[in-house]
Amino acid sequence: MKTIKACLVLLLSFGIIFSLASVCSADQTSEIMLKLLIKKGLISQKEVDGLRAEIEKKAEPTPKGLEARVTNLEKKQKEVPSWIKDFKFKGDLRLRNEAESNAPGKDNNRQRLRFRVGATTKVNDQVKLGFGLATGGSSITSTNQTLDDSFSTKNFDLDYAYVKYEPRDWLYLIGGKFKSPFFHTDMLWDSDIRFEGAVVKLTHKLNSFEANPTKVFLAGGYFPLENLSSTARDPHLFIAQAGTETKIKDWDAKLKTGLAFYNFKSVEGTVLSTLPSTNTTVGTNLRYDYRIISPALKFSSSNIFGIIDIPAGLLAEFAENTAVSRSNEAWRVGAWLGKSKVKKKGQWRLLGQYSRLAADAMVDVFPDGDFNDAKTNAKGWELIFDYGLADNLTFSVDYYNTEVITGNKSDDQIIQTDLIFKF
Repeated sequence: MKTIKACLVLLLSFGIIFSLASVCSADQTSEIMLKLLIKKGLISQKEVDGLRAEIEKKAEPTPKGLEARVTNLEKKQKEVPSWIKDFKFKGDLRLRNEAESNAPGKDNNRQRLRFRVGATTKVNDQVKLGFGLATGGSSITSTNQTLDDSFSTKNFDLDYAYVKYEPRDWLYLIGGKFKSPFFHTDMLWDSDIRFEGAVVKLTHKLNSFEANPTKVFLAGGYFPLENLSSTARDPHLFIAQAGTETKIKDWDAKLKTGLAFYNFKSVEGTVLSTLPSTNTTVGTNLRYDYRIISPALKFSSSNIFGIIDIPAGLLAEFAENTAVSRSNEAWRVGAWLGKSKVKKKGQWRLLGQYSRLAADAMVDVFPDGDFNDAKTNAKGWELIFDYGLADNLTFSVDYYNTEVITGNKSDDQIIQTDLIFKF
């Protein structure tokens, strides 16, 4: 009998401990059971009191005022505006050594850096705001900062600031200063250019292409270029573009196409603020307006036509200034092996492309800033090798070899060696 009683006491002890530990105090059911067991003589009041005392010693009391502080913190968290909680920051630092060899003997070797930081936030479910700062001063096509002037403080200026309104998943409007929303290479528009104005863009999925999902897009924008008090109409730019994006499932590939119309208005007879001298001019004024039609294409695949397991791609772009009849065309062809964008350790890319820009193919302000010093009337090669030393750390070598098409011949070669850190 004593053995049975001892077993019952042991089992009930575990039950009491479990009950007290899970709810921190015995509930009404446990109290009733304990009183019944005491009444039957299966356990004494002294034994119950001893078990309770032992549990209370082991229990960790809640620090005084802790629950109130936790409740207060939760309340304050709910009071923080959503646009602050939705902030997302990003940035990058690029360290560069640039060696340039120019045929007339203007060789140069310089060290440069680029630092950019930006943020986005949601104002509400339909409105997003973004802004960024960058080195480089007032240059249109570069955010590089040369290390010179005996350790002087460097400029760090507004790079972009925009608001994006997206009332539907197929429609958005963007206004302010922002990265290009159009599809193109940097042959006509350097990648550092931030458009200033407003754009509306629409996309639509074609249900009839289920085997190879396809979207079509249409975009249009208005951009002021200069504010000149001496002219009745200021120089400005209209852009319209239509294009497609297709996934080719059999090749695990993507094809993107675009047809753009760049309509520069009221630039004839004016001088844009950073205009070099390779466009046709009358004195210092531009001789023509520029109405440019430009198709572009980009094909990328995770393997080479399903044969070799290496990512690869092709790109092509053409432009014709229909406002003039000669020296009015530009074109580029290129190909790459490896990842189109290197982000992680061990990823790599090897790209080669050839470009030719006639003198009046484009307003000579906006093309690639490293291709013949952002001037037209040039042709040449560019070779790029990127390698991921670690996640978000890339080593890059970029080689340019360009020459003038007409006029005084000159050969320009540039080798840019970079370390790029992203966060």
